[in-house]
Amino acid sequence: MRKMLVTLFVFLIITCINFTENEVYACSCVGGSITEKLERSDAVFTGRVIEVGGTKNGDIGKLRKYTFEVNKAWKGQITKNISIYSYDGDGASCGYKFKGNESYLVYSYLGNDGELETNFCTGNLEYLSAKSELGLLGQEIEVKNNITIENEKEGSIWAYMFISGLLLVLVLILLVYRQVKSRR
Repeated sequence: MRKMLVTLFVFLIITCINFTENEVYACSCVGGSITEKLERSDAVFTGRVIEVGGTKNGDIGKLRKYTFEVNKAWKGQITKNISIYSYDGDGASCGYKFKGNESYLVYSYLGNDGELETNFCTGNLEYLSAKSELGLLGQEIEVKNNITIENEKEGSIWAYMFISGLLLVLVLILLVYRQVKSRR
């Protein structure tokens, strides 16, 4: 009887373990030459981390936002300040943790939501370790200036003034029309 209870207990434990819904991910990198890494990427640049931001939900965990001040670029629509995301964890999530105020060569791709993402397998390197790779990336592309918040506010103020002025003119026309119509 005791042997049967032990067997039943072991069977239940094994059954419970097999029916859990935990998914397991493993980080396995494909490697490749500099040309292959460049072809696989949507954006490639060197820059210094100027902000380590908050997180958002990703497919397998939290993605952390990193904002870079870009020095040089080789691929993509790169602006002077650009934000990318990487999983927080290491190992199975293939996360790549950037350090604030450090410079890197970054290979990134467009994620499912259209934001740039990167990971351990894309080939990111600390800038000092990337010197030999930089010369092999080919022709640099233009790094565009960002539209600053001040520029956006200035544009918004002009649009607000234009719309306000237009509404004022329409109200004045309506008042004049009513005056003329009431005199008849």
